[in-house]
Amino acid sequence: MSITFTNGDATVSFKGEVVCKIIKHNATAIRQFPKGSKIYSVEKQRSILSKDLIVQASPIVGIVGILRVGDVASWVSREPNMLWRDRMKESEINLCCKFRYRGCQVNSDCEGPTCLNDNAFEVCEHFIPQGDEFFLRISRYDDYLAEVVKKEGYKPGDTLKLIAPFLLAYDVTNEKFEEFSQKDIKLVPGAHDTFKYIFSKALPFFAVSASYQQFAYAVYEILGMPPELIEERVFCTKLDLDRYNINVSEKKELRKIREEIIDLPVIEISDRKDEELSDEAKKAASHLDGIFWQELQQMECRVMLEEIDPVGGKAKAEAVLKSLAITQKEPANVIYIGDSITDAEALRFVKEGGGVAVSFNGNRYAFPFADIACIAEDTIVTSILIDCFDKHGKTGVIELVENHWNPKGFREFHIEPSLVEQFEELLSQSKQLNAAVISNSNRETLIKESEAMRKRIRGLAIGNLG
Repeated sequence: MSITFTNGDATVSFKGEVVCKIIKHNATAIRQFPKGSKIYSVEKQRSILSKDLIVQASPIVGIVGILRVGDVASWVSREPNMLWRDRMKESEINLCCKFRYRGCQVNSDCEGPTCLNDNAFEVCEHFIPQGDEFFLRISRYDDYLAEVVKKEGYKPGDTLKLIAPFLLAYDVTNEKFEEFSQKDIKLVPGAHDTFKYIFSKALPFFAVSASYQQFAYAVYEILGMPPELIEERVFCTKLDLDRYNINVSEKKELRKIREEIIDLPVIEISDRKDEELSDEAKKAASHLDGIFWQELQQMECRVMLEEIDPVGGKAKAEAVLKSLAITQKEPANVIYIGDSITDAEALRFVKEGGGVAVSFNGNRYAFPFADIACIAEDTIVTSILIDCFDKHGKTGVIELVENHWNPKGFREFHIEPSLVEQFEELLSQSKQLNAAVISNSNRETLIKESEAMRKRIRGLAIGNLG
């Protein structure tokens, strides 16, 4: 291995053959790189620049690190028997960069990107009279508190603690809840194949879900995660109904309150942030404020509102941080897949950290901090994004989606052949498998298309929820 430098550029040779030429670039033009980094790209054969390395600089070199003169590092390939450090002299190593390939990790919401269910909605619909209408009103109130009022101490997804006392009022036990949650799991088409791919590549996977634990654990058990990994790597909302007791009179009072809530109009929040709520919506919000922050605070069930802590909003961003502590990776190594208001903070955290933030059939709340919008009937699109990110980093993902989102482009980017074949097969069935880089000019169009797909594959009742 030899490296020669001319005017800051570098030519890499191996066994006398020039395998790639490295051209210096301005670091300020590539946001995911640390300030002051010396950034290089490859001028020979198709190569994609990622945060820590240049990928597939040639068939001989395989994966090559960013070159930094004088820094000690190793050259690494994806193949275990291709560790270039073992083949190089110390003097040659000293010419190479200090980065080692660290690979990507996948963090994903459960409901939406992986399964079609909204478990909390379905639980209410099943156990509570007119539970679908009841849940809809609480869910919109949740959006109002999180997005309009921005109530202190309240986060998106806290719907799951607001409905909990009413589940108890209708005699839902842990056994009933678990039995119901496990019996009708509907996976997004392709989810089994996506997880098979993730596990086959040994990519770290973490679920970050507001779903109740009983449901989330059941989903990933179906998908083949070992029980010990489920406990460590599925972040979700813990709910133990059996540890709470409320008396008969309180149950009756909660049932009356349910009737009051059903009679309230649904709070409609305009897409325009500068547009005020209607008078009707304001009255409904005020009534619900009185119920949850006054009436229920005087009842035994208030402890449920204090103790149940849904994984939504900032709690999802915190869960991503916890996952990084386990893998010892950086936010720039993460691809996060979300779809709703509960994912906004996690999408923001990953995007700002240099990772890839993906909205999968998301509603408008998922768009402000997403890089990519997937509008698709099958998770093959996320499989391809994950494979591209693992091989080429964020820059490669953006380039693939923006200019090469087709089977020919996938092959040019060396996407796993089996994934390309799956994509082609689904295209032949006229499946919608779109991905787009989100920009100011296309955002509103993409939101409409995404929300339409969301309602189409998940149903109107669930698709309309925040």
